[in-house]
Amino acid sequence: MTNDCIPLEKKQHLGRMGFLTLLLGMLWPMATLWGQGDAVRNDGRREFSVMFLPTQSQLPMASVHCILQDSEGYLWYGTEGGGLCRDNGYQIDVFRPKESRDLHEACQVHCLVETAGGDILFGTSDGVFRVDKHDYAVRPVELDTAAKFIDNLFTDAAGQTWVGSHGRLYCCEADGTLQATYSCRIGEKEADVASFYEDSRKTLYVLQWKAGIMRKQRGEKRFSPLRWPLPSTPIQMIEDQQHGCFWVLTSGAGIQRMEIVGDECRLTPQPATLGSESRNCGLNFIRDSRYGLFWVTTLDNLYTYSIGADGQLHEYPLTGLLPEGNKILDQIRESRDGSIYVSGYTPHTFVISSAQSDITRQSVEAIRRYTGFPVLADRAVYDDNRYIWIWQGRQGLMLYDREADHVEPSPRKASRTLQRSTQGGIWASNGNAIFRLWQSGGTMLQEDIIELPEKEDVRCLAEALGKHLLIATRSHLYRLSLISRQLQETASLPAAPSDIGIDRQGSVFLSLGTEGLCSVADGQVSRLDQTRENFLSLSVAPDGSVWTSTYEGHVYRWLPSEHRLVCEERLSSRNGVPIKTIRTDGLGHVWTLTDQMVCEYAPQSRAYRVICNTDPFVDVSYFYTLEPIAPTRMGIDGAGALLEVESSPELSQQRAANVRITVSSISINGETRLIGRDARELRLAADEQDFALQLSTLDHLHVPAVCFAYQLEGVNRDWVYLPQGTNTIILTNLEKGRHRLRVMATDRYGCWSEAAVVLTLRRAPHWYQTWWAYLLYIAIAFVLCYGIWRLESRISLLNRLIRRRREVRLDEIELKREDIAAVRRDDDQLRLAIAKVEENLSRADYNVTALSNDMCMSRITLYRRIQELTGQSPTDFIRDIRLKKAAQLLLQNPDATLSDIARKVGFSTPKYFSKCFKDKFGVLPREYVEQPQNED
Repeated sequence: MTNDCIPLEKKQHLGRMGFLTLLLGMLWPMATLWGQGDAVRNDGRREFSVMFLPTQSQLPMASVHCILQDSEGYLWYGTEGGGLCRDNGYQIDVFRPKESRDLHEACQVHCLVETAGGDILFGTSDGVFRVDKHDYAVRPVELDTAAKFIDNLFTDAAGQTWVGSHGRLYCCEADGTLQATYSCRIGEKEADVASFYEDSRKTLYVLQWKAGIMRKQRGEKRFSPLRWPLPSTPIQMIEDQQHGCFWVLTSGAGIQRMEIVGDECRLTPQPATLGSESRNCGLNFIRDSRYGLFWVTTLDNLYTYSIGADGQLHEYPLTGLLPEGNKILDQIRESRDGSIYVSGYTPHTFVISSAQSDITRQSVEAIRRYTGFPVLADRAVYDDNRYIWIWQGRQGLMLYDREADHVEPSPRKASRTLQRSTQGGIWASNGNAIFRLWQSGGTMLQEDIIELPEKEDVRCLAEALGKHLLIATRSHLYRLSLISRQLQETASLPAAPSDIGIDRQGSVFLSLGTEGLCSVADGQVSRLDQTRENFLSLSVAPDGSVWTSTYEGHVYRWLPSEHRLVCEERLSSRNGVPIKTIRTDGLGHVWTLTDQMVCEYAPQSRAYRVICNTDPFVDVSYFYTLEPIAPTRMGIDGAGALLEVESSPELSQQRAANVRITVSSISINGETRLIGRDARELRLAADEQDFALQLSTLDHLHVPAVCFAYQLEGVNRDWVYLPQGTNTIILTNLEKGRHRLRVMATDRYGCWSEAAVVLTLRRAPHWYQTWWAYLLYIAIAFVLCYGIWRLESRISLLNRLIRRRREVRLDEIELKREDIAAVRRDDDQLRLAIAKVEENLSRADYNVTALSNDMCMSRITLYRRIQELTGQSPTDFIRDIRLKKAAQLLLQNPDATLSDIARKVGFSTPKYFSKCFKDKFGVLPREYVEQPQNED
């Protein structure tokens, strides 16, 4: 605790003891296993457990000065220099005033209060600031220039907020508007405010440093002083209507019982609260709502008191709950679930809650002394309340005497296959030999029962109704009469069994590994499943149903009345962890065990609880197996300890949970935005298509037990279930427009909320996805299409002109021989080609091969050269010359027959000639002759 945040009078008091207290606090052994201590029984009355603040590592500053839980359920922490923090159970969000004169001073948070409107006010060394829950903006509260260092904040029953600051009181409306200002003084002495308090009659009290108490009764417009008889400051007061008094915590006289007569405070000292000077100096106290205990922080430690029959306070021992040594603590608050939050500097802030008293842990130190190793209980069978048979892989079978804390090895070697006997002791086996072991006065006795045929090693034992012992080997099932000791082979088995169970009618069920779940009747083994899984364990419930588990992590339930096998998804492992053991208890609850987790499940309500190997009252390396001890008591065998757990009747009573789901914040592009109170619609910008939503049920101490599920309508056909303890929904590539996100959650018992919370997501479109953008696209597409059409038209026209020019050029070369000499020198080859074709016009067999020979070049070279010069293939080149010559002949000899013209230009038939002519000139030969323009 830094002295800068303490009023002057309190600084002087701390100065006398501060150094010693700080030194002792720093030396206080933090290596003590906080959060892992055993539950403590206080004279059989109450049990409490202690754990560090779960989100401690996320705080910007390690030390917390003040704590508040608001009406929504969020926890708020005021830190020394780190600002204000909001805790949703999973994440810490930090608030720091931006509109402040001195950011460092504004981050020194001294006090917190919730306004009538649900906003958060926090007092700092630089004034009062408001966190607006609608947008979570931090804004200053305007009082006056003198209100800088804020001593205390308080909201009364009328919804008015009171601010204490260096000898002045400010009364504000719920919206922060200043209503009135009062002088905080008694006589001529100004004083700082230690705290405010309002009693059941709506009388407001102001407790002042070194000055006493002022009060303002209902209807009065001013404060009047009470006569305070002690020099010690009254720090806080609590009304006790049952005893007609007040309890007042002081800065040097412990807790005083106070009765107000007129304007006089009559005090009765409480000797139980007095001691050293540090203990006498109180810092903060509350009276819890569950047990009526007083929890007090002083300059040296945390103390608890109860009111005795004499009306006086008596110390309520917490021996063993907290580590020994002085501590530097601060404010103390009770959360709405009854947990006690103690803010501190050393140790860090911690939480005191009702202990999980239904778990008993036995470390079996006798085995550690005997073997040098901790207990590694592969199997433990409880003989009675005193003796336990423990089988360990390395050490074999031992008998443990709990009262004497003594262990004795078995006189006979035994395998892990053990079974409790109704005759007392246990049934055990070694190879094919079966025997019974029991104790009498701590002495182990034994009795040989029977030997099976050779190579028939025992795999499972089960006692049936106290009359028969079922013996399963690798390949056979036997029934041994416990009366006549007659052995009968019952059935041949297709595989080695891993577990065996018997219902009340004597029906036998076996887990046969990959051969599945089987039943045995009339010597026949019938498979009950159609899966391909490896079945490990089974148990018959009181209602006759058979529960079984697999190596693949699934749990199945066989319903004899319906003759079907049902997969129980809620008990199945989501990540495929093998479920090694499954057992049922007298309440019908189903217990499953994996290496690191045990689950108790109530099928009627579908509620469950989880016990992890790292839990505070468990603390084992891993789990081995489950062993029923009594109808409502289950044994858990672990590496490091034996656990006894009471079945939880509350699980059967749970129904659909009334879970309030809160959308705490949204993370987009690395930025976190807090969601306003009761927000059910989120608006996202166009580029915010990938984001993460943080959810919470605000059940801070049971975060690991809560599950969330979500369904984005139109995207997820089924519900998407998040792992336990995970609160983040990640959505990617969200389409523009309106979407409905449905969210469900469980309570601490695993019961799902009755109805899903519907959250509307609205993502704005990009500019190029708007209606006017689409109109622009249409206009651009129209312009492009028109431009392409115009371009194609121009290109087509240009191509026609180019072709025509080539045709004209050929006409000039072919038909006007006198102009050939004027052709460029580069066209010598073209002139030669034209000449060769004209020389052979009448030859129908004159083709490309003949032309290539005449040109003294290959067909390929000829093709390339003709193509370059004319844009035509050689075949088209020859045909064009023939047709143009034919057109000339037709005009010169109109009366000539088509056969004569065709023969003269090298066409074999008139029909083919007419077709080619029309393709070239667009008309038949006779029509060409008859055209008027051809008569010129």
